[in-house]
Amino acid sequence: MKYSSTVRLINTVIFALLLAGFASLGIYFGFVISPNLFYAGTSGLSVPNISYALSADLGALGIAGGIVSLVGLGFSVKSLVKGNDDKAVVSSFASYIAVGLTLVGFLFLNATWLYRLTSTNLGYSDLAFVIIVYVIAMILILFASLVPLVRLFGDNDKYHTIMRILSGVLFVGTFATGIVFLPSYINVTSNVSSVSNGATVATQMLLGTIVPLVAAIVACVAFFLYGKSEKKGVVSKRDGFLFECALCLSGASIVLAGIMEYINQKAEVAVSFIAPGVGQTNSNYVEFLVMSIIVGGVIILASIYFAYQTALGSKAKVVKED
Repeated sequence: MKYSSTVRLINTVIFALLLAGFASLGIYFGFVISPNLFYAGTSGLSVPNISYALSADLGALGIAGGIVSLVGLGFSVKSLVKGNDDKAVVSSFASYIAVGLTLVGFLFLNATWLYRLTSTNLGYSDLAFVIIVYVIAMILILFASLVPLVRLFGDNDKYHTIMRILSGVLFVGTFATGIVFLPSYINVTSNVSSVSNGATVATQMLLGTIVPLVAAIVACVAFFLYGKSEKKGVVSKRDGFLFECALCLSGASIVLAGIMEYINQKAEVAVSFIAPGVGQTNSNYVEFLVMSIIVGGVIILASIYFAYQTALGSKAKVVKED
């Protein structure tokens, strides 16, 4: 037994705290605030005057972080119950890495794409300062995640484990995004006549639900197939193409968000997902469209490049042709 009972107990406590924090964030913003920002219905719920995108952003972070924390808690409890099971402890360490990479993705998108949600939308004029804070935090967390990743799984025979972590992070991120949009879509469509520009808003909600959930399904399949390939001792191109397809869909969802914001602002009754209030005009909608195309386009191009590398079969000596 390599890891002491103290380490196992500490892991359990930390993941329990992380789960409580992330779950509270996800439930409050994802399932209480977001669905009621466009239409409060008959609940009489008092919602804050914030942009829908900020509420969905925080809700998705909470749900994604909560899922990873739940997995980490499960492994931690397993390591306590089975005191000689060091594999469960290592898996819990992998969950820490996954939490870190989930935060990195959140910070990356807020630094490059959604930076106005927590800057000018909340009355802060120093946009550069907000972006710099996000970038610094992203670099620090990325470093803190990659160091243990390399130390634990840096060997060539750990390739599948690393890709499973990345596929898992991509899955929870896209799944959380789709799940946040789903109750909002249901609420808007059931009361479409009470929502300004309701048909277009419902369309954007639908796209925000379907595209990320499809990406989540593909990433989930890649996650399990990487595990299957690991057991067989092969590196399959199929697994890589699935991961890259999920990544491409994630970039496409960002581009679609920018296009739909532009369409909403050009409608007879402007409705914004980005402005601090859903009934307000977003004066930065052209900038948001441009950044959506840039950020989403970079992710799409990255996925195409990775797919090209996969097609080359750089690991041809161990690749199993499907």
